[in-house]
This record gives sequence, structure tokens and C-alpha cells, in this order.
Amino acid sequence: MHIINSRGGQADYRQSVFSLGIEGHLIRDTDMLFVGESESSCHPLTETKAVTEVVLQQLELAKNRASVPSKPLPVVFTPRGVTSALILPLMAAFNGKIVLEGASPIGNRLGQPVFDEKLWLWDDATIAYRPESRPCDDEGIPSQR
Repeated sequence: MHIINSRGGQADYRQSVFSLGIEGHLIRDTDMLFVGESESSCHPLTETKAVTEVVLQQLELAKNRASVPSKPLPVVFTPRGVTSALILPLMAAFNGKIVLEGASPIGNRLGQPVFDEKLWLWDDATIAYRPESRPCDDEGIPSQR
């Protein structure tokens, strides 16, 4: 990556990303369950055992059905869970063109709370060897948490 901005700032860095993903399916009658696990790193991924074991454990746990109480429950998202559940809708909601066209559900909420105060979200580009880590953003501003 080579970046030069209008104020004379420059940044150069190289990055390779390696990913491994394994999926499993459990089908019983009309029920279909899809499970999976993945790992990404800027180091080569040479070991598949940990990812494989997670998928096998998910399939084993899924063999026994459990009932869930009908009441509010706390939710904890892993970094991967946030990506799949929240990031894409948020990216669309914050997209400047979508906001300008009035299609964003949060575009007219400037200065107002949009989410519950218990929701915390960090974009930490400083975590070493993570695929989205970088020394600076696309305008040359140093990355920070």
C-alpha cells in the first residue's frame, strides 16, 4: 500500500492475508443447521486442527436440542459475530450517498443517540497481524483504537 495525501503525508506498507474456513451441516428431517469456523491472519496458517475441532464440537453440541426461555437475555458478540451481524448494515447506514438520498435509518439522527448506551463498538486497527490492522487509514492518518 502506498498513500500520499494532500498535506504531504506519506505511508507505505505491505500486507498479505491468509484465511482458512471450514463449514459443517447437520440435517434432520426438515431442520437444517449450518455451522462453521474460520481464522484469518497476516501470518501463514499452517495448522487446521483448532478450526476443525471447533466445527466438530459445534456439530456435536447441535445434536441435542435445547429450549430457550422467552425473556430478554444478554448478548455477547465475538469480533467475527459483530462482522456478520452488525458491520454490513452499519456500513450501509453510514454510507454518505445513502445518507444524502435519505435512505439511511440513522442519517437524520445527528447529535442524537442511535444505539443503546450499553452497546460499545471499537475499530482497533492496531492489533498486530489481524487482517484489518494497518499503520494508517486510507488518508494517511495513523491508526489508533
